[in-house]
Amino acid sequence: ASRFQFIIVTARVKLLSLGNRLYLLSVFGGRNLMYENNYDSENETSRHKISQADRHNYSIVQKSRQIEMESSCADSNSTWDSLTDEQRTALGQRIVVNDQHQMLYCMVPLIATSSWMKVLYFLGEHNTAESISKVSASVAQQKTNHVWLSSFSQEEQKKRIDTYLKFIVGRHPFLRIIAVYKTKFDIKNEVFQRGYGRNIVKKYRHNPPPNPVGDDVKFSEFVQYLVDDENMEKMNEHWQPLYTLCRPCELQYDYILHHETVKEDAMELLNETSLDTVIPDFPVDNWDQVKAEYVRSTMDQLNPALIGRLVQKYDKDLAIFSYSTLY
Repeated sequence: ASRFQFIIVTARVKLLSLGNRLYLLSVFGGRNLMYENNYDSENETSRHKISQADRHNYSIVQKSRQIEMESSCADSNSTWDSLTDEQRTALGQRIVVNDQHQMLYCMVPLIATSSWMKVLYFLGEHNTAESISKVSASVAQQKTNHVWLSSFSQEEQKKRIDTYLKFIVGRHPFLRIIAVYKTKFDIKNEVFQRGYGRNIVKKYRHNPPPNPVGDDVKFSEFVQYLVDDENMEKMNEHWQPLYTLCRPCELQYDYILHHETVKEDAMELLNETSLDTVIPDFPVDNWDQVKAEYVRSTMDQLNPALIGRLVQKYDKDLAIFSYSTLY
């Protein structure tokens, strides 16, 4: 039997698995709500229960996400001005600026990054492509082909934060770290093997080899490493919680997009900003997707206690981005 056949109870959530369907009992203010989510048979894209009417009125979806983010950030009194210089610098180094269309985008690896970097490159001052389909991922990903918030003075940064449209793309934390594991450890990546894999095997494997290469890190070992890391702000950007990476409570983003519905969300944003005529079709890259069976096989490696700690680690991200379903 799968290890998913259990109920987890934390301060925030109750999770229940029955057969091939995952359910969640969300506990907020004494209200119990059950949600059901089914997998796409080929990839992670979820079938969110959003009505067709809501699809035509995107403001309803956005308003719901804004309310959830504001509610989750209610206990935070932090603002851009209250951030330290080090925190503002770190944040500014990941926010892409488009002055032509007055947009700010917080870039996070493996959350539709290549797609949005293509869009912003195409809309930016360095673009040489005739159409969005002609923009290569390698060109779009080059940092020198973009303008970053950190390149401006503090005064100019604040001006843009206060007046430009700010958007962020969230991803369910579990799917995010599974994608990281797949692309950095399961598929051999020498940089991550040397930088992280060796130490993870040494610390978390029972009877590790004397000189581990780090090319066979187990998912359970990787998760153990994540939950034991207490320095949130110094974590690698690939798995650092978004609430410290992009500072949604401090910046109060105008648009909150989800990786799981990235094409629909992106086209609605482009439509709202009148850019859908310039980019009629959002360029979705599927390389950072994870298939349902891969998700299940990796999550089956975790015991209930470790999953509970993982929920606690990313509890803030789950709440801020309205993720109430365990994938």
